[in-house]
Amino acid sequence: MAPALGLVKGRLDALPPKRRSEPEKRAASVEPMTRATTSEQTTAPDAPTPRTPKEPRTKKPARTKSQDATGGMKRTTLSLPQDIVDLLTERRKNTPKISQVQLILNSLAATRHRLKDLVEADNAGIEGNDLFPVTSATRTVVGKRTTISFDTAEANMKIIDALVESSGASSRSQLVRVALRHCLAG
Repeated sequence: MAPALGLVKGRLDALPPKRRSEPEKRAASVEPMTRATTSEQTTAPDAPTPRTPKEPRTKKPARTKSQDATGGMKRTTLSLPQDIVDLLTERRKNTPKISQVQLILNSLAATRHRLKDLVEADNAGIEGNDLFPVTSATRTVVGKRTTISFDTAEANMKIIDALVESSGASSRSQLVRVALRHCLAG
């Protein structure tokens, strides 16, 4: 059998010596015991000392200047009807320099003064009573839903959450849904 490439017989002696840990160095410098007493147990002098595994170092990702200015990034997940996602995808094809996140933020900015009215129209037919705020809703065909996730600056997420509260929307998904429906389908 031919030797593996890069290995030549007799060159193994030229390899650098294995680095020893501090406990291994101390163990090698102590003379081995010649006789073991009955109360002591000894190990073979050439037996390696067990190594304790080192904890892996976790490296924190470097912050960018924009993250320092905006306070970092936040991820959110939205559940949107498939027809709105299709409109969003079509709009992105027509304007390739604008991202999905930017289209969502632009839609929220364009409808910010009408969001409360749009949410109320979306909630039409929902009735409550003195104990439960929502007891029934009109039967509508929900249709297929798609979940999308996006990252945006923490400052933007705070604004979105403030819009959810001020408009009376039940969630970020409802807020974005009514804004996109108004801007993309309108």
